[in-house]
Amino acid sequence: MTAYPLKSWAVYEAELKLLGERRTQGHQDPFLTALGLIDAHGNMTQSGAKYFELKFIQRNDEEALQLLGEILLNLPPVTAICQLLDGVAGATRTNAETVLRSQGFGDDLTDRKLGSLLTLMRACGLIATRRDLIHVVASPAKLEKVPASVFISRQTPFGNKVWLRRILEECEGFIYWIDKHFMPMAFRTAVGGG
Repeated sequence: MTAYPLKSWAVYEAELKLLGERRTQGHQDPFLTALGLIDAHGNMTQSGAKYFELKFIQRNDEEALQLLGEILLNLPPVTAICQLLDGVAGATRTNAETVLRSQGFGDDLTDRKLGSLLTLMRACGLIATRRDLIHVVASPAKLEKVPASVFISRQTPFGNKVWLRRILEECEGFIYWIDKHFMPMAFRTAVGGG
């Protein structure tokens, strides 16, 4: 089951502050756990501690928001929206919902959860909205590091090749590939050979 935000980020921040100040222990929250800010036991992780320090000790809201954006980009639903709506002219909230459902993230998706996710993505500068339109600002294809999840689609054959090339470039040693439908020519095409 996919973890979506169920409340505003301000409420999550208040919970993180309580954890960071050691006023509470073992706080359980599926969304904060999915982000990797707290662990399965409800304790603050290294990423959570870094966010806490930036936000509440250094009072550096800009860097805290930037860190949150980087963390969000590793959340599979956010990755899917950014990758599959990147460059799509006239993308809307409906398109974002379709992306999530088509990629298997629609089991418990509601309009409110989608709205909370998009609001958080906008606050972190990952997307921009104007009226009902969504524009992806944080294009995963332009990031230095390949995201933890990469989505491929029949509608984006060129993008699929770019992702395959970038993933293969990061590999070290041997790659054992078992796929009866993947022809050797595809490797040559993906890595730029003849």
